[in-house]
Amino acid sequence: MRFPTLFLTCSILVAGAFGAAAQSPQQATRTPDQDSREIRDIVEGAARNDAGWRKQADDYVRGEQRPTFGNRAHASDRAIRLLEAVDERCRRGDCQTGRQAVGTASVAQSPAQEVARIGKTNVCSAYPIEAVGVRRWTVPAGSMAFDFQPRGVRPSAGAIPIIPGDTRLIGGPRGERYVEDYVLTGDSLLDVRGFKTAVPPGRLRVILLGSIEQRRQASRLPFGPIIEVNGRILEVLGVAPNRWLQRGMLTSADRAEATAGADLLSGVAPAIVFEADGDRGQLTLGFPTGVEVGAVIIEPSDQPSSFLLDSAAPNAVASDTTCLREQEKIDRALAKLPSGRPTTVRTPTVESGPRPPTPTPLSPS
Repeated sequence: MRFPTLFLTCSILVAGAFGAAAQSPQQATRTPDQDSREIRDIVEGAARNDAGWRKQADDYVRGEQRPTFGNRAHASDRAIRLLEAVDERCRRGDCQTGRQAVGTASVAQSPAQEVARIGKTNVCSAYPIEAVGVRRWTVPAGSMAFDFQPRGVRPSAGAIPIIPGDTRLIGGPRGERYVEDYVLTGDSLLDVRGFKTAVPPGRLRVILLGSIEQRRQASRLPFGPIIEVNGRILEVLGVAPNRWLQRGMLTSADRAEATAGADLLSGVAPAIVFEADGDRGQLTLGFPTGVEVGAVIIEPSDQPSSFLLDSAAPNAVASDTTCLREQEKIDRALAKLPSGRPTTVRTPTVESGPRPPTPTPLSPS
């Protein structure tokens, strides 16, 4: 069975050497009592169907201020803890329910079901990653690297230049050149809205890179809120640049040489890594909001990645297996609760509160 929703990879790399990410004072001093108070506040807001409780739940499940941020297994564990607390509170029978559209009708949406949906979205959303700048990089055999850049600029060694007007490109009417020494991320194209290219058959890994300028611009959504991958929606986690996962870097087959200090540069660019199936020999990426793109690297998913990620972030690198496992954990937990039982379809009503978008599967079922 194919993975039913979208996913992404992310991880941590310390500049110059790999190691554990530093915790902020807020992360290091967080206590179980604080978590319990946060859960209690969300549960009471859910029971009243307050306008902001869904965002509070989303923030809690995401765990942005926790040392385990980026660990999808911990995110699903937080979702389960929260939905169990919501279910226990709502057994009294005084919880207000929301509505969910089902065709032309709607169904009652219990708060626990809503928490489960929020959790399942979080465990498979894209996490922006800090990409460390490098001076040298060799395109691995079997991989394709597309360097998005203005006219008249020499592309990175082995990369295919993508300039304004390229037939594979939608948007991208102008480019910017920032720093010459940076492989792939020292220049870019602006307002890119789509890119399509022929790809080999099989499961692919796609590495999307921005530019080093985006970190300085403090762009919260460097690739927009969603990316369309072969017509399906891939959600992107909206976090500030100081919460992008640390870190990843382009690396050659000789990883010891690639991680040497002489090859590493100051400054970072945003990156996203995900897997996708070639759609009849094509990969089509869409950026509805128009974004800045430095490069796209496409490679078989079963070969070592060109983008080296720190092993200090367990379960951060998502795959079909990882995301399906975390979503199934949430589904199993919900099914054990009274709130997990089917609800009755009723006549259409107005949605009782804002809901985050439900992700569309990245891979066909």
